[in-house]
Amino acid sequence: MKNYDAIIIGAGQAGKPLATFLSEKGYRVAVIEKAFAGGSCINYGCTPTKIMIASARAAFDARQAKRLGVDVAEVRVNFKKIIKRRDEIVRSWRQGITDSFQEDENIDFIQGKASFEDKNKVKVEIQNAEPLFIASDKIFLNTGTLPRIPEIERIDQVPYLNALNMMELNEKMARKQNTPYKLAAMEMKNVSRGIETANTKGLMKVLTDADTDRILGASMLMPEGGEIMAILQVAMMGKLTYQDLMDSPFAHPTYAESLNNLFMNLK
Repeated sequence: MKNYDAIIIGAGQAGKPLATFLSEKGYRVAVIEKAFAGGSCINYGCTPTKIMIASARAAFDARQAKRLGVDVAEVRVNFKKIIKRRDEIVRSWRQGITDSFQEDENIDFIQGKASFEDKNKVKVEIQNAEPLFIASDKIFLNTGTLPRIPEIERIDQVPYLNALNMMELNEKMARKQNTPYKLAAMEMKNVSRGIETANTKGLMKVLTDADTDRILGASMLMPEGGEIMAILQVAMMGKLTYQDLMDSPFAHPTYAESLNNLFMNLK
């Protein structure tokens, strides 16, 4: 049985940087992955989804070009090419992570299904091979999960946040948790940058704590919504209030500057 300084079960978004960090510190690391390096984000979720959405967006923009005074010939979607591009990017990123593991002399990348034999011993079932047994005093679980609410008396009677909803609190959750909140909402047809770019469908919505004025969560159904979400996430991490964002001089012309007007609609 081989001993390691650290074992990481799961080669998803956290597994790769953690393994690299520990390796740079001189740790001998085993990374176990039952499917593909990169986890669900690169292989099944975020990456392939966004790649296909980009193609859909390109088709949409081409068909809407006339609204901006640009005449475009017939737009045809070649779905096979879209899938081919998606698969090529996914394979490239997946292989890049695999190669980085294999090129690091301090990391052993093991493809198989891991299970615990005891608190320090792991069994790895490998296809068409005998099970592998490895051990370490430090074992990190990077398998992806859902929050488990502990069995604490009366916990259902008080407001609480977990890792899943603390960045995504919505109105329904706030009411259920008896969290006092205010709501700011604005349709894209009232956003200057949306009008300029002919992206007037969708909306921006943010919840703030009625007592502290800090941001509780947000929904951005709009172009580049993820970029606006990132601004709000940084504000949440920095414990900024909605007034801090409402009074900030954002660059013009951007979607970000619409946060000024959005928070003026807070109710």
